[in-house]
Amino acid sequence: MPTTPTEIAVVIFCALFAGISKSGFAGSVGILATPLLAITLNARFALGLLLPLLLAADIFNFYHFWKQWSRPALQMVVPGCIFGVLLGWPVLNFINRLEGSKDIMGAAIGIIAITFGSFRLYRELKDTTPTPFRPTKGHGIIAGTATGFISTLAHQGGVITQMYLLPQKLDATTFVGTTTVIYFFTNFAKVPIFFAEGLLNPDTLRWAAYNIPLVFIGTAIGTYLNRRISSKLFNRILIVFVLLTGLKLVARAWN
Repeated sequence: MPTTPTEIAVVIFCALFAGISKSGFAGSVGILATPLLAITLNARFALGLLLPLLLAADIFNFYHFWKQWSRPALQMVVPGCIFGVLLGWPVLNFINRLEGSKDIMGAAIGIIAITFGSFRLYRELKDTTPTPFRPTKGHGIIAGTATGFISTLAHQGGVITQMYLLPQKLDATTFVGTTTVIYFFTNFAKVPIFFAEGLLNPDTLRWAAYNIPLVFIGTAIGTYLNRRISSKLFNRILIVFVLLTGLKLVARAWN
C-alpha cells in the first residue's frame, strides 16, 4: 500500500490521469497507469486499485457521452470482450500462483507494455489505413476477445480496441463514446474474477474510494481536451513513458 509521499503522489496522478485519458483520449490510461503503479508499488496492488478507478471513469463518461456511440461496433466487440476476460482468468490465476521472490506479474505487465507500446508507436508514426475500414462480425469478435484477455492481465486491452476502431474513422466524440461502453462491460466482467484472485480487497477498495473524486475531475478535464486538442502529441509522449516504464519493470524482475 502507498506509504511514502512519492507513492501517494503516483496514486493521485494515476487516478486523475484515468479520468483525463478515458474521456479525452479513449482510454489510453491502462498502458501507462498499470506499469507506473506496478513499478512504484507492486503489480497486484496496481491491478486491484485501478479496476474500481477505471469503472468509475467509465460511469462518469456515460454522463458526457450518453448514446454517442456506434451500435454496430458494440454489437461486434462487447461479446468478444466478455469471452476474452473469461479466457484471461486461468492465465491470471497461474501468474498469481507463481508470485514469489521474482515479480512475475510485474514482468508480465512490463512485457505487455513494451509490446503494445511499440506497436502504438508504429501506428502513430505511420498511418497505413487512410480510408475507413469496414469490419466484419468476425473482426469485432477477435478484437473484443483480445481486448478482454489482455485487459484481465494488465488493464491494457484498450490498445486492441483502438487498433480496431481507429481505422473506421469515427469522429472523436463517437470514438470515445463507443470505447466507454466497451470498457465498462469489460471492466465490470473483471470484478468477480479480481475478487476471487484477491486483487480486489479492503485495502485496494479503500484507496480507490479515496481517489474516485479525482477520477471525476479528470473526466471533466478530458472531455474539455477531447473537443479542443489533437491527441497525436499526447499519445506519442505517452508511448515513450510506457516503453521506459515497461523496460524498467522487466529489468527489475530479471534482477
